[in-house]
Parts: sequence; structure tokens; C-alpha cells
Amino acid sequence: MNWKAVMLVASFCFLFAGCDQKALPLPDGNEPYAVVTHLKEPALAFLESGHKRLVRTEKIDEPWGEMVPIDSGRMVALAQTGTTLLAIDTNSGAVDELAQFDEALTAVTALPGRDAVAVADTENREVKLVSVEHGDVMEAFALDGSPSELLADESGLLFVLCADQSNVSVFDLETMEQINSFPVSERPAGLFFDGELLWTGGHGPTGNLNSAIRGYEVASGEMKAEVEVGLMPIAITGSREENELYVVSHGDHHVYKVNRATQTVVAKAEVGQNPNYIYLFGNELLVSNFDSDTLSVLQKDPFELTDEVSVGAGPYAISVAPGREEDGS
Repeated sequence: MNWKAVMLVASFCFLFAGCDQKALPLPDGNEPYAVVTHLKEPALAFLESGHKRLVRTEKIDEPWGEMVPIDSGRMVALAQTGTTLLAIDTNSGAVDELAQFDEALTAVTALPGRDAVAVADTENREVKLVSVEHGDVMEAFALDGSPSELLADESGLLFVLCADQSNVSVFDLETMEQINSFPVSERPAGLFFDGELLWTGGHGPTGNLNSAIRGYEVASGEMKAEVEVGLMPIAITGSREENELYVVSHGDHHVYKVNRATQTVVAKAEVGQNPNYIYLFGNELLVSNFDSDTLSVLQKDPFELTDEVSVGAGPYAISVAPGREEDGS
């Protein structure tokens, strides 16, 4: 794999603003690679897939607060200032400034099966659906609170967490209508939908911090499950096809493996200090540790920590980009 080419990609990524498009060189071959954003310094870390070896850290002009893969083979990044969406084609190397906004956005999520993302506009209390192809706002949903976190599911549902109101709103992306809104725990964080229950965690009230994740029935908003994990569970991932959830508790710097069927913790692993972000990739879990400046690599089965990689100051969002298609076109 030509990692010099990857670093050239990173260098150009900071020069998006004011540029319509650039053709970027990409790594040789078709191996995927991990990309980690940093918030304490404007930088990206690139890691080789498989061994999770740090290739290098590339300085950039402005940190990226969010980064998500898109079904079409592109990634979308949200600059930390929140006013610029960036799009990177991971096959051709084309880079676009996707959209500019007057108000700062705080979150972005891909819409499965659609060439689009949803973004959270806290100032206007709405969620916007943005075309990745054209950069235009296709739809906007008004909210009673300020959106803090988003999750779009393959079933066509969009979940919007409003931490200031401690509630979740649910939208049907086929009808473009809100179908429910229900309260969750105080100072919530983390969203995962297993096809039946919407799971969330969070910090809990000041002076009585939360240590549980809870599962809510989407149709009724009724809490159907509660599992005690570690202090302040703020990120959750998993897959519909498996019974396990993986929960990051940044209050006790552990990742918990939860069996959804029995609603019990079946394993846990210690990671670095102040973990904030978890990314599921095949049989691996990647966790960024904000205060340890490391990326923890865990194996799902058997559940264990396999690597701790130094990646630079303040790692946060993680994404894995596919390699180029074999025809290179």
C-alpha cells in the first residue's frame, strides 16, 4: 500500500475550503485503512488495516469533529467549526466542499441506502437532510429541542436525540413525517437501534451519575430494558444480526459487551483514559481515548484488547475507508 499517497490525500483534505474539486492520489491496492480525527490539535491519523499500525499523523488547518462513511463509497466530514461539510470519494480520490452553512452544525450521520446525510442544526432546532451528490438541503425536520446526536437505521427510521430536552424524536424517511417522540434519561448520549429497541445511555443528573443503558420501544416510547454497565456510558454500537451490544463508559474507561437477549454484561475490557468514540469493523472494535492519545483495538470474539496504538493528541471520530476498486477507475 502506498501510504505516501494516503498522506497526500490528508494534506489536500484541509485545502477544501473555497475549492470546487481536486483529484487526489489514493493508496495502491484495495486494502481498507482507518482514519482518526483529532480535536486537541488539527490533525488526522492514518492506520494500516489489519495490524492497526500508525502510518503517520498529518497536520491539517482545522480539526474535523465528525466523520462518517457513505454507502456510495465516500466519506463525509464535518469541520469542527460546524459550518462546512466535506466529501471525499474513497475510490476516485475526488474531494469536494459539499456544503456551507450559516449556523454551526453539531452532528452528522449517513442515511443507509441513500446518497445523503442528516445533520443537526442546534441553533434552528432542526435536522437537515443533505444530498451528498449536490450538497443541497432536501428536507428539514423541526424539533422542540436542540439536536445533539443522530442515528439513521436501514429500516428507514431517523432517530434524533435532544440532550437539552432529554428526549428522542423518531422520523420516517419514507413519509418524511415524525412518528413519535418520547423522554429518555437525563443528559442522554449514545444511540443504537437493534431493530426492536432503541438503546441509549448518558451522563445522568449532576450528583447522581448514570451507569446504565436503557432500551425503548420505538412505537410506544416505553422503556423495556435496563442494563447496568460502567459509569457514564456515552457510546453504543453493535449489529442487528448479533445479540451483542458494545458500550463505552468513559467514566470508568471500559468497554462492556452486553447480551441483548439476557440483558446482562458478559465481558468487559479496560481501554485508555476518557474514551469517547467506538467504531465496529468486522470482528474488531476501534475505540478512541481522548486523554490517553491512543486508539484501543479490541477483538469481539473472544472479547479482549489486542492493541493500544498511540495516534496523537485528542483522538476522536473514527472511520474506515475501503481501498480502491481493482480496476482503479
